[in-house]
Amino acid sequence: MKRIVLKKEFKDDHITRAAGERLRHAILAITNAGDKIEIDFDGLKIASTSFLDEGFAKLADEGWTFDKLASFVTLKNIYPMDKEILDDLFSRRASRSSKKRR
Repeated sequence: MKRIVLKKEFKDDHITRAAGERLRHAILAITNAGDKIEIDFDGLKIASTSFLDEGFAKLADEGWTFDKLASFVTLKNIYPMDKEILDDLFSRRASRSSKKRR
């Protein structure tokens, strides 16, 4: 299992869409290689819909489901509010993506 510590890897920016996009590309590179990933939020409150949408929710646009996210990505030390925001954003994108595929 690969590990990304957000406070270390994204120390200069963990709120923007650009940083979220970098995270999503890292997730895809790792999971496409067949590995799982742990993302450690230790010491950070993100509370940024831009970062969470770009980093995680946009995976739904690529066909990811909650089940796939849960099987490949472990979220460690995530603040409950950040998890709620992430779940809401992912759910909305997954719903829109499934309607587009019909």
